[in-house]
Amino acid sequence: MHPACPLCQKPLPARSLNTAVPVPCPGCGGQQMTRVFPALLNRPESVSGPLAEEGEGSCFFHPKKRAQSVCSRCGRFVCALCEVPAKDGVLCPTCLAGKNAAGEDDIARQGTLYDSLALALAGIPLLFVFPVVVTAPAAMVMSIRYWKRPLSPVRRSRWRFVLAMALSAAEMAVVASLIIRWI
Repeated sequence: MHPACPLCQKPLPARSLNTAVPVPCPGCGGQQMTRVFPALLNRPESVSGPLAEEGEGSCFFHPKKRAQSVCSRCGRFVCALCEVPAKDGVLCPTCLAGKNAAGEDDIARQGTLYDSLALALAGIPLLFVFPVVVTAPAAMVMSIRYWKRPLSPVRRSRWRFVLAMALSAAEMAVVASLIIRWI
């Protein structure tokens, strides 16, 4: 089974898969850049892989198949079908999906959560009065600047941005009124 061109549905040749630059489709000439798992390009006998014998390491996901390599992130043994070459070595399907050994999303913890950061910038100065002069405008700018940016791979709402903007607006109003009274 070879991937087909999305425009003309003709099979793409193996030389046009996993390239760094777009390659023209032989059928319609449309520029295609297709990424596939390496197992798709292997012959069926090498994909199925040899069965593990007594005393040999077996694939974590396919216990009857002989392990070919080790995942560089979690250390699981994987067969030829499961291994995915990466820049840091070989990844198993679970690590490729961004999950750690406990099944939690690693990707969700890698991104900067600007909504939480803006809320912290607006909320922490409530404990201390003097940083408000700097943090309230910073929280307002951060909330406005990163409003349209994706929050996280995990579904989140924008209530933190709204609360951060409300707190910073109130803090800036209090600071402005204090400055006006002192003048």
